[in-house]
Amino acid sequence: MHETGKTYRGKQLSLDGKCFENCTFERCELDYGGGIPPVLSGCSFDNCSFSFSGRAAYTLAFLSGMHGGGFSTVVEQTFQGIRDGAYLRLPVQEIEPPGAPRQPVDAHPLAFRVPRIVSVPRRKS
Repeated sequence: MHETGKTYRGKQLSLDGKCFENCTFERCELDYGGGIPPVLSGCSFDNCSFSFSGRAAYTLAFLSGMHGGGFSTVVEQTFQGIRDGAYLRLPVQEIEPPGAPRQPVDAHPLAFRVPRIVSVPRRKS
C-alpha cells in the first residue's frame, strides 16, 4: 500500500509493508508487527503512539531478557549501532509461514523481572 499526502485522524494502523509519503497522522495508534519495514517519508505525527506486536514484540522481549540477564553491553552496542546508522540485514527467510496465527505477546516493561536469557560468567582456572 502506497499513500501520498493523506491525513489520518484517530486511526489504528498497521505499518508493516506500507509506504506513507507526506502524510499527516493525528492521534493515531501505529503498530509495527515485525514484517517488511514501513516507509514513513516526509510525514508529520501529532500526539500519536507506536506499539510493537507479533515478531517485533518477540524481538523486544528477547532484547529485554538479554539486557536484564547479563548481556546489557550487547544490547547497548546494538542500540548504538542503530543510532550511528548501521545497516541491519533483513532475514533470509520468514520465521513463520505467511498467514500463520500470531500469539499475543505482553511486552510490558515489568514483565521481565526474572531474566529469560542469562549470561553465566566463565570459571577461572
